[in-house]
Amino acid sequence: MVGNGGAEVAAGLQELINHPPSPATFGDLRVSLDYRVIDVATSYIVACTKFSLGSTFDTASPRLTRFIRLYADHMSIANDLASFEREKRAYANGKAQYLLNTVEEVRKMCSLDNDEAAKFATLAIQMEVERKMARELSRLDADGETSKTEREFLSALVFLAGGNVMCSIIMSRYGGKQSAV
Repeated sequence: MVGNGGAEVAAGLQELINHPPSPATFGDLRVSLDYRVIDVATSYIVACTKFSLGSTFDTASPRLTRFIRLYADHMSIANDLASFEREKRAYANGKAQYLLNTVEEVRKMCSLDNDEAAKFATLAIQMEVERKMARELSRLDADGETSKTEREFLSALVFLAGGNVMCSIIMSRYGGKQSAV
């Protein structure tokens, strides 16, 4: 068996299972996204990706942390854009105790009058995260220190981010029956 035999996978799953409930409010968007990183199982996904590639490098390496953070933010934001309407309905109908969603956080923090403006602002944030991801990948490619296995891992995360967006768009869980493929 290559690497640590999946110990990071188990640790990521344990982090997800044991993470505390959401606070009632967040002070800013960064605090909200930091909570969501655990809520969307980023550590678990990153560990599974590394494990599936049979890689042995350190995902906690300072060289990779910026990209992994951007990837985590992207996962949260894309998921929240797709699930906002469903989550808001569940909250309004009393089926959810709170509305933990980036779109709602952006609406509140920017004092926006309506959900459409909040969705557009959140989409703009997602697009900026994508630009930052591209710049970070370029930086890592140019520095000459990124190993082949690290590049393979980073490429896999890019594919996962694209798959998350695609899944969020076509999955009936988010868009309703009209979105199902």
